[in-house]
Amino acid sequence: MKYRSVVYPIAIMILLWSCTNNQRTPEVQREIQDSTLMVEPVVSSSEPTETEYSPNRVEDQIRFIREKFGIISHNMTSDAYSIVELKDEYGGGWTEYVRASEGSDIRYASKDNYHDHGGDMTSYYFWDSQLIFKFEEGSFWVGDSDEVSEKRTYYLGENKILCLTKSLKGTGGYDVVKKALLSVPNDTLECNGQIDRQSIKELLAVTENQEQELGVLLTVEDAPYPMFVLSVHFPKRNETVDLNLDLESGIIPLDSLNELIGETVMVSYKISHANINVYEIVPEGQEASDVNPDWKTTSGTLQGAQYASGDLPDEVYIVREDGSEFRFETFINSRTIEANGKNVTTYYSSRETKTITSIEPSDENQDSAGLSYFICYNEDGDSEEVIWIGFSADEKAMKVKYKSTSATSELVFDKMEVSEGYPQSTTYYNVVSDEQAGGVYALTHSGNWDYVSYITADDGTSRKFTIDHNANPYGESTCF
Repeated sequence: MKYRSVVYPIAIMILLWSCTNNQRTPEVQREIQDSTLMVEPVVSSSEPTETEYSPNRVEDQIRFIREKFGIISHNMTSDAYSIVELKDEYGGGWTEYVRASEGSDIRYASKDNYHDHGGDMTSYYFWDSQLIFKFEEGSFWVGDSDEVSEKRTYYLGENKILCLTKSLKGTGGYDVVKKALLSVPNDTLECNGQIDRQSIKELLAVTENQEQELGVLLTVEDAPYPMFVLSVHFPKRNETVDLNLDLESGIIPLDSLNELIGETVMVSYKISHANINVYEIVPEGQEASDVNPDWKTTSGTLQGAQYASGDLPDEVYIVREDGSEFRFETFINSRTIEANGKNVTTYYSSRETKTITSIEPSDENQDSAGLSYFICYNEDGDSEEVIWIGFSADEKAMKVKYKSTSATSELVFDKMEVSEGYPQSTTYYNVVSDEQAGGVYALTHSGNWDYVSYITADDGTSRKFTIDHNANPYGESTCF
């Protein structure tokens, strides 16, 4: 395949800074530090935006963006964000949408298009409800030639303050050209225009009110045809939720669904609000008179309230900071008209309906197949990396998985060494994986302690890990 298939969350880092290797190379690290986001002092061009900023303010904003980009990229590979992925397939390609949120704040959104001769991806990074950075990548191939291009746009308020681009055409495949592009310097473009709110709004609308979680399917029960009610337990929040499934939607056949009962599944569902009752619309700077703690709130710019209502309520809507809309019916009076076009907070109640948009077996089921027990290890030093290794019934290591990646690597036994005197054994395994370039795992058992040393095949560097005695060692389930 000439264009990468995106696997989140680690693909965020891969797409921006490297080729397709899940482990960051020294070249990638230098790209992050030296060329990609770190730029020479710049000033706005003669007509960069609708607003002129001083050079110092531009440089401060670029430093701010660089810092927040690092935070967002790191959290995309951890459990800090709630991540939703939706994929639409069509003849010859697919489109994938991704949204990452921290609480109610959107941090990241992307749209990835793939077709039979390449693809393109646009990623948006947000902070404090503001777009701060946009990254665009395109790839196209004809015959033996691949062309890869990148564009980076930095924002301050509504305006673009720095626009960088680079591209490279070559042979050897997408991975080779992509890696070579790391050493190509950026060209600076004139930044004309402001934020394209419509594109962001359309992207976020696809994933609006979507949730995606890992859970255990407990039961599947009939409802009025073609609806079924699925009871799913979500261990992360220790809550069991009933979700609706329309069997005629073609998401999954009933026989396949029943086979998933008792299994871990990745389920995506859309939350819709029915019977919305609005109690107060409070302009910014004012306080609500009497708030019920059970009420929900949403904030944004009130629209559609230009004229007073007659005998029936009228539909108005709130435009949130992220561009999404919250629509509801209310009787428009003089106070509502006065608040139209201003920032308001709306207090309301509603009934939620959760409808499944996709459900599939989790990789966790495949990871655990044929394994008897697991040991979890923490990387030594200041690293937050965690791995688990799965063992067979005869105590041979079979699989290893890193928390920061989606790939599981197979291990093949090589040899065992037993130390004299104090009982200690070290067993060596070779890596079998498309995602790791070989290497050797040395597993040492000494008394109540277990250690892992991974020696890479390319430069012989070593990563060391120690057993986590608090993560159910030798248990029958993985620790992540």
